[in-house]
Amino acid sequence: MKLHGVVWLRLGIVSSERFEVAGGEALGNKNGRCVVCGNSPTVKSHLFPRAMMLDMRTDDRPLLEASRHRTGYVERQNGIWDDRFLCKTHEDAAGGGDDYAVRLSRRMIEKSWRHPDGDAFQIDNPQPELLQRFVYGTVWRHFAAPISAPSKLRLGPYQDRIERALFNDGLFDLPIVAAITNVTGHAGRLVPMALAPYRTKLKDAWVWHFVVGYFDVMLKTDARPWPPEWRPYLADRDPLTLFQADRVDLATVPFLRELTDRVRASPYRGKQKG
Repeated sequence: MKLHGVVWLRLGIVSSERFEVAGGEALGNKNGRCVVCGNSPTVKSHLFPRAMMLDMRTDDRPLLEASRHRTGYVERQNGIWDDRFLCKTHEDAAGGGDDYAVRLSRRMIEKSWRHPDGDAFQIDNPQPELLQRFVYGTVWRHFAAPISAPSKLRLGPYQDRIERALFNDGLFDLPIVAAITNVTGHAGRLVPMALAPYRTKLKDAWVWHFVVGYFDVMLKTDARPWPPEWRPYLADRDPLTLFQADRVDLATVPFLRELTDRVRASPYRGKQKG
């Protein structure tokens, strides 16, 4: 499995060195240009919802970001952001489902109930179209943000379809499956993390997969029929059925272990404000 993104993990590692990663102010970046409409100024856009990233922190220590595209790690207060590619209008559209997803994520562990079949959980999902907008927006922002350029993400023929849904009242008709993450750490507890979108295969279908907090999501971008066994987990339903695979220890997942080992062993690289 190829990993094209970054992962934040709460490892409690703090360095005494400091330097700043350049970024704009909350009032907007007058030098930015919206990739949707071409207007300026542009505003800060969090590639994962800021509140979800803050929920991963249990104290005042920062989140740590590691990547297979570079050595070392970066400290971030509330996740990765970019202020060069969306105006306020189109940031609001791309992030129109974020608040709904944050509320859903906060209820996921404590308010979900076990599915009668025993292999999944269920949770109220009264506005599934907002969950769909969150998933589309998360994948698209990671693709479109200049800060993601080293990852070389491509949406291919689905780019126009996703952009029509986000910005031009198109349909959110690509299948989405939601799950609860199954990665555990100390004492067998589930580990909240952020794993940036990357393209992989689920059964025989291509999907964009990402994780944020305890939320594990797959967006299908493939014309082949969806595997029948996954249809009960589609995110356009209320209640939402959340699949959870057998739990695995973080140390036994090769690409995650590679990143956490890199954080522990590599020199500190810097931090991003905000």
